[in-house]
Amino acid sequence: MGIQLIKKHLYSLGLFFFSLLLIATELSAATGSKDKKAEESSDGSRYILNCSECHGFDGNSISSEWPNIAGLNKNYMIRQLEDFKEGKRANKEMTQIVKEFPSDKELTSLAKYFSKQKVINPNTPETIKQYSLVDLTLGEEIFTGKRIEYGIPACSACHGKEGLGDKEGKFPRLVGQHIAYTIKQMKLFRSKERSNDTPAQMRNIALKMDDEDIESVAAYIAYMNIEKD
Repeated sequence: MGIQLIKKHLYSLGLFFFSLLLIATELSAATGSKDKKAEESSDGSRYILNCSECHGFDGNSISSEWPNIAGLNKNYMIRQLEDFKEGKRANKEMTQIVKEFPSDKELTSLAKYFSKQKVINPNTPETIKQYSLVDLTLGEEIFTGKRIEYGIPACSACHGKEGLGDKEGKFPRLVGQHIAYTIKQMKLFRSKERSNDTPAQMRNIALKMDDEDIESVAAYIAYMNIEKD
């Protein structure tokens, strides 16, 4: 409880100083030329504070309700933001937020900023133990492709042996994500409530997985991150 309280205080303090930085930047920009103002208004820096309310200033969210976006591939984030904007990925809050952006330049700038941040492991053995169906042996088998006879291909085939995703940004980084968020997204794919995985790759895989499979592989991924830290 004490650690969480400290995190919240540090987070609030970070927002305070970042707000001062934004004010100073805007005051400085006000003394420049009109062309300079136009150039600065086209980047996404003024929107970072809005994103930080849920995802953290450095992309590490303080709640599993929102994903860690620090260190995610820039191209992957841009595609997700565009999907929210176009309604291909359902989330009322995110859809409303991205529609308020003046242009796609801001989305690209934000994705570039958060992709350069260092992800901080949010998982602990205690949070993982909250899931009663977890079987780490099963999770390892699913991740590495040892359950292919059940129609479940290896997670590592797309997301990499270390769960870091691919360089092109087609498949996201998995390690460093809240275990609760990973489980939630897998279940959304299974129920087809999330359907922006063209061509239905994750939906087809998740349909073959029960709750034990999903919790186990999510826990295995979470432990991969803990061991690296």
